[in-house]
Amino acid sequence: SRAINSVQPGAEGNAGGIKITTGSLFVTDGAFLGSSTNGVGNAGDISIDARNIISMDGVADISNNVFNTGRGKAGNTFIQTGSLFLTNGSQITADVLGKGEGGSIIINARDAVKLDGKIDSAASAIGNSLLNNAEGKAGNIQITTGSLLVSNGANIATSTAGIGDAGNITINARDTITFEGFDKQFLSSEARSTVSTTATGNGGSIRITGRELFLKNGGQINASSFGAGGSGNIFVDVKDAVNIDG
Repeated sequence: SRAINSVQPGAEGNAGGIKITTGSLFVTDGAFLGSSTNGVGNAGDISIDARNIISMDGVADISNNVFNTGRGKAGNTFIQTGSLFLTNGSQITADVLGKGEGGSIIINARDAVKLDGKIDSAASAIGNSLLNNAEGKAGNIQITTGSLLVSNGANIATSTAGIGDAGNITINARDTITFEGFDKQFLSSEARSTVSTTATGNGGSIRITGRELFLKNGGQINASSFGAGGSGNIFVDVKDAVNIDG
């Protein structure tokens, strides 16, 4: 089940946007919302305003992409809600596989954002990537919420494996921010910015602001470079305490 706006291969022009206004939104069991360009033109924005909750479960996906033959910009993804839940491999992503710029993911959740990675095939994630052979720049991720919990191998990540820079990650929480635990493949729950071995470009910075930060049982904040470019910086500004345990 899906809602899609796209510029197809060989086409020229811009894709339209997707806008949803509702009380609650449920995207489940492989369903997805997507905007993309695989031609010459830009993908459209995705805008969701759900006053109560947005729940994504069972490898559900919201994506905004520049595909292999695409030449243009990915649209931005805007989410406004009370609470956002991503479980069992669900993802919100904006990737560049062709030539162009990735869109930003901007999340404003009044109460909570929770990512839980309990699944074998895929991690629950919010991610922006410039992939192999792509040229351009990955988009940024910005999360503003009451509290953030990332557990069981879920992640918030930007990366570059092509020619161009990774995006930045900014997390602002009124209360607590927690990265906790591993998935079944022992991958950490983390905020991550990566420059891969194939990349020519710089990593993005990670900025975290809140009342209290917990890194527990393998939870991580990670900025790394394995390619031709510098890693991003990590900035932590929390009011009460930073707790690193396990």
